Amino acid sequence: MEKFKAVEKAMKTKAYSKEGLSAQARLDPKEQAKVEVSESLSGMVEELEHQIETLEAEHETIQATMKKGKNQSAKAERIAEIDETIERHKWHQDKIELIRRSLENGGVDVDQVKDIEDSIRYYVTDGMTEDFMHDEEMYDDLALDENEDFGGAGDD
Repeated sequence: MEKFKAVEKAMKTKAYSKEGLSAQARLDPKEQAKVEVSESLSGMVEELEHQIETLEAEHETIQATMKKGKNQSAKAERIAEIDETIERHKWHQDKIELIRRSLENGGVDVDQVKDIEDSIRYYVTDGMTEDFMHDEEMYDDLALDENEDFGGAGDD
């Protein structure tokens, strides 16, 4: 009978009343962990987007200073490095977005994402340094290839 009363009270609670709003703030621990990890992944995607914008601005600056007909091999090499870094960042962005969507849809467990979250954070923070070791296999444990067809993001 107590369960019925609790369910009936929950059903009659208006969504925008004080009680309804406070109930929305209380999530179960699993949902709370999922939200926190999802927000963390979104923050990393935004940071990568910021880095891409910075690299594209540098690319345009170098492109504008290059003179036609002159030997500009150092600038051309830097442009090639920038293009490669931008492509790598976009690839990681797609993977992180795929992880986030899979997490929200239940295709990936929160603990699995937490296992590789430090590796992703390391890439986002130190991925542009010269001594960075790029690890494309850090996403392999999540079996994202199975979910890519449904996620809408694939390898280019």
